[in-house]
Amino acid sequence: MALLSAYAAIAYHVRRQIADGYSDFISFYTAGKILELDAGHRLYDLALEYQIQHEYAPRVAIRAGALPFVRLPFAAWPFVPLAHLPYAAAFLVWDLATIILVIIIAALFRKHIAGLERVKLRLIILLLFSYFPVFVTLIQGQDALWLLLVFAVTYVLLVRRREEAAGMILGLGWFKFPLLIPFLAPFLAARRFRLLAGFGLTSTLLAAASFWTTGWPALAAYPRYLMAVNQLSRGVNDPRDMPNLRGLVQVILDKHLSVVMINLIVGALSLCLLAWLAMKARCFARAADNAVFSLAFSLDLVITVLVSYHAHVFDLVLLALFLAIGWGILSSDAPLRPTIRNTLAIALACLIFSPLYLLLALASRYTMLLSLVLLGAALVISRTMSDLETHDRSNQHGACGRGFEVGI
Repeated sequence: MALLSAYAAIAYHVRRQIADGYSDFISFYTAGKILELDAGHRLYDLALEYQIQHEYAPRVAIRAGALPFVRLPFAAWPFVPLAHLPYAAAFLVWDLATIILVIIIAALFRKHIAGLERVKLRLIILLLFSYFPVFVTLIQGQDALWLLLVFAVTYVLLVRRREEAAGMILGLGWFKFPLLIPFLAPFLAARRFRLLAGFGLTSTLLAAASFWTTGWPALAAYPRYLMAVNQLSRGVNDPRDMPNLRGLVQVILDKHLSVVMINLIVGALSLCLLAWLAMKARCFARAADNAVFSLAFSLDLVITVLVSYHAHVFDLVLLALFLAIGWGILSSDAPLRPTIRNTLAIALACLIFSPLYLLLALASRYTMLLSLVLLGAALVISRTMSDLETHDRSNQHGACGRGFEVGI
């Protein structure tokens, strides 16, 4: 409660800045306004974006240009109804919807993750709201929690062996594709073709919706627009704010190597992590109702954040699913050695320890150091998976045996 009180105090302190348009939500509101004007072909026109933001957020002093809308075109449509409201009211409605979403996700966790069914729902809700990335998501008016819902429902559907439906739901995550594409690597390696078929169907429909929204010229220019965002709107993607490999490597080597060399190093490290993840493909190919699969899914989320080209502290809400799965495993009778159980508990504690986020994200602005915590968590997850596999092999239940039933 003390942490929630601190968050409330921070929110109260910055309430005027939020109402004035300092939050990231202004870019979503702008996209809604552009579609409201029936100007979808200009969705990525920075001059028009700045004109709208200057009209509805004229008191923002930190920007010399627009805060660009960087989602794919189809993702602008949910903001059209909000564009009919004054900016402050639209932000409030969006945040209220996000708060309801947190409650839905908490209920989903409690119902479908073994070990959590004995925990009171209000406690899970409080813990989610205490998680610093959730707080930042609300302050910024971001959409990261919707991607968490996509991954959570995908996980539940895989547990229920509904692969095509899982793929179709996973495809909805295209609105934040840097945090979606790497996630597919182990499923490709495991040849989960039914999931990939469902994913392809949703992807095709969203591509058609995007084409219908903007037309071909704007859609074709979208990759160039993304690559130019850092130059056209400086400060939007500061490497220090990124809890991933790109942020860590770029801050360490920025004064010593060229941007090209840094990108090559980041790319090589990312490929190594994805290759390591693909080596776990057997755990994605077997039955999904066991602890090893749940941990492999968690490992996929952690590595996806690490290798993504764009990631911010609010994107770490995705790891709430790992926190829930890990908590469930610790609460169950999963056959873990005490040392492994303790290291898993420490990894979970580090990820949920909000003062660390406050120190790195607010006090020092070195959020990229959180990537070291994520790397440590990935190693702990891998060790925990290996421990469970060793136990299962010794009991002749197969490499990805049934040490932990996932509640359905």
